[in-house]
Amino acid sequence: MSHVLGEVLAEVSAGLAAETNARFTRREKCLATLACIFAFLLFWFSGKLFHIPTDCRFSASLVQQPTFVTTMVVTAIVYAACVLIGSITSGRIGFDAGIFCASLGLCALSLRGGAMRYALFDARGVSVWTQLIVESVILASFIAGGTILQHALLRPGLLHDDDHRHVVTEVHQSFDQRCLALLANVLVIGILLMFLAATDRKGQVLIAVSIASFVGTITAYYLVPTRPSAWYWASPIVVGIVGYTLQASGNGDAWEIGQVKGTFAAIARPLPLDFASVGVASSILGYWMSRRWHRQRLAESAPAADAAPAVQ
Repeated sequence: MSHVLGEVLAEVSAGLAAETNARFTRREKCLATLACIFAFLLFWFSGKLFHIPTDCRFSASLVQQPTFVTTMVVTAIVYAACVLIGSITSGRIGFDAGIFCASLGLCALSLRGGAMRYALFDARGVSVWTQLIVESVILASFIAGGTILQHALLRPGLLHDDDHRHVVTEVHQSFDQRCLALLANVLVIGILLMFLAATDRKGQVLIAVSIASFVGTITAYYLVPTRPSAWYWASPIVVGIVGYTLQASGNGDAWEIGQVKGTFAAIARPLPLDFASVGVASSILGYWMSRRWHRQRLAESAPAADAAPAVQ
């Protein structure tokens, strides 16, 4: 694993140095930045207006809010609106520009609440881990819905597909290879979180999830390049579900004092909002950059293959 990570880090350095024509224009970067800021502010003020999380509570878990239906409906509507705006304004960057902007904006709801310990303090039993699993699935459905919305914008030409900027042909698209890419990503994210998420402090958790998701995606794509991006951005959410499941089966009563215990405690310290926001956005960013570097590798290897003498 260390050998593979070393090769990936070398690839990152080489890719950053070699970016020329594939680099995003300043206008595209500005539009994407503005779309992300707009999404963040829209989620922030929507959360403040509808009390998500409620002002008197510290838990940032959506399923623990007293107005569960309102919370989920507002979150879904705002997420869809951010996908729509992000896709229209920043769609030239990549097909997933909409859910990239919307996922970063979703981070505002997490920042309005507290860390995992407060979700555990508000829990009424060990079923809190089951509730967090359910929340993860709901958030994943919101992101999947955003992907469907992007496909609806793609058909009339309001959004560009991945091949608009980086045409990559040599990828594995069989189901087993896609599952392998997902598994590789989940393993790398889980391993990195074991080192990076030493506490549940909000800042540390968000940075840990961001780094782990980004490195996990570029590592998985380096090992098994495939498409679409859902096989990569789903990985942070799967990691969270695995972490909560392990806590539900072996945490004992530690949740009563707001503690996450056990060997794999680190992967259960982020909240579902953390995985679904910065985790998904970082994975999409890693997917974009991996496609760019993979295309460069193919372009560099093509002349060498053409110049090789034919074997008689």
